Parts: sequence; structure tokens; C-alpha cells
Amino acid sequence: MNREAAALGTPAYTTFTGRVGAVDEQLIHSGRLRPVAAPEELDVRKRDLGRERVRRDPQHLLELLLGADSDV
Repeated sequence: MNREAAALGTPAYTTFTGRVGAVDEQLIHSGRLRPVAAPEELDVRKRDLGRERVRRDPQHLLELLLGADSDV
């Protein structure tokens, strides 16, 4: 679920301590996935309410999904 959250722009944290896969490694490198080893490492704060919220159109997502195999 962390990968999905990161793809949607939601802050994601991992406590996984095993060998990190390539996708997770890239997400960590880009700052979209944050490894956490101790509770103090969590960045807990309120969101900036002055920032405009991005609305996603479900119809656009549906069109992307339905058109995905037409390019194959």
C-alpha cells in the first residue's frame, strides 16, 4: 500500500528492515517514501491549509485504465 500512497502523492512511511526492492529504493531516493526506525523520526504536523487541494477527475482515471491496452 505504501507504493500506491506514494504514487497518489500521499506521505508514506515504511518500517521494513529487510532488503529494500528497487521500486522502494527509488521512492525513498525521490522523497516519496520515508523509512522510519524510531517514533521520533515521524514528521507529525498539521497540513498547510493555505495550499490548494488538487482534485482528481475519476473519469480521467477511467479513460487511462480503459485505454491502457489499446497501445499494446
